Amino acid sequence: MKTNKPRAIIVSIDYLNKNFEVKITSCPISNYAKGVDSEKLLPLPKSIFSEYFELGDEIEFNKFGKYGFEIINLSCQVIRLSKFKRDLISILRRLDNDEHLLKRCILLNESGFVLLSAKKNPEKINSITESTGN
Repeated sequence: MKTNKPRAIIVSIDYLNKNFEVKITSCPISNYAKGVDSEKLLPLPKSIFSEYFELGDEIEFNKFGKYGFEIINLSCQVIRLSKFKRDLISILRRLDNDEHLLKRCILLNESGFVLLSAKKNPEKINSITESTGN
């Protein structure tokens, strides 16, 4: 997957999602100086991102406007139930593909419903199974 947008992986989260420590994985050299340290601490106000970020998530930065940017979580897709129904097969294929970045999918219409990939999140699947007693 080629991209010209800066990407990073979340390696730690401090202060209740106020600071992310990320490791840069893809960074266009034309936009940034060579030799930049790959470990950066990004202080981000919670209003810029959602609460669905987790350790290990790969994120992408999209620039909009002169000074603004948005953070896209490539590991977690947040969608409405109607879109999930339309794209069900595609979403399940992406979750099942070990090469794809998508690890989980959150449905906005269903409170607390998260669809996980059993291959990519075995520890979460095990903890959910144990907690439900099934």
